[in-house]
Amino acid sequence: MVSYSPFVVTGRLLSCALLLVLSLSGHALAENPGINSDERDTITYLVYGAAAEPYQILNPAGLNYPSSGFISDLVRAVFSDSEYRIREEVKPIRRAKRDMLNGNATRWVAYALRSWEEEGVWGDATFAEVDLLDYRLSLMARASTEAPTPERMRANGVVWIQGYRYPGTDDFAGRNGLQFLRATDHRSAVRMVIGGRASYFMEESSRIAYALANLGEDQASYRFYPLDNEVAPTRITLLMSNDLGPGVQDFINQRLRQLQRDGSLQQLAAKYQLQGAVVGD
Repeated sequence: MVSYSPFVVTGRLLSCALLLVLSLSGHALAENPGINSDERDTITYLVYGAAAEPYQILNPAGLNYPSSGFISDLVRAVFSDSEYRIREEVKPIRRAKRDMLNGNATRWVAYALRSWEEEGVWGDATFAEVDLLDYRLSLMARASTEAPTPERMRANGVVWIQGYRYPGTDDFAGRNGLQFLRATDHRSAVRMVIGGRASYFMEESSRIAYALANLGEDQASYRFYPLDNEVAPTRITLLMSNDLGPGVQDFINQRLRQLQRDGSLQQLAAKYQLQGAVVGD
């Protein structure tokens, strides 16, 4: 007859109990969505609503359907065939930026202007290492409208997208004594120019051209006046929350470099008729 030390029996019982607890814990993690381990692999992609076209184009079927557009297609390409899942969240740009800054948004990716770095407020986020598009502001006016001067801009109005603000634009407005009129999106701004509520629309030229095309307007009937000497050109890139961790951020940077090298970035820009796709070194 084999005898067992009480310490051996107790140890075996403890081991069995521990295995049972671990098994039940694993089952709970799998069943309880509140503690589902998959959440660690879910990344929130912030979409700035209708004001973001054609970088982000809302699905006409509703907000529960994925957006399209240059940035949206690019983000999906970055995370394709990976362990990460994307969850879209649509917010107006002003609210999105506020949530990004005060911590209400977690584990997120968004698009940004490189010039936002000058604001000095993004300590909890990291800008991607890869630039995507050149971003140069222009004033658009009907061909029959005289070229912009400070006096004409003050008298006839300059419209800009609601919630948009970045380095250089305040100085431009101050030098010329401007109070921008605001529109909810690009097509609304173009309609304001067509209807005579404003003579000039300030925005990146290919985004204006996209809005003109969507409204069935002939671009030849409009003139574009570059503002490079007034507002320094910048570039579009991605912005990532630091709670994603360096591993995810490195993954995003590597994928962006790959998409830039193989020409995918340039193809996406051409798909949406965007100018200034940044070619890698």
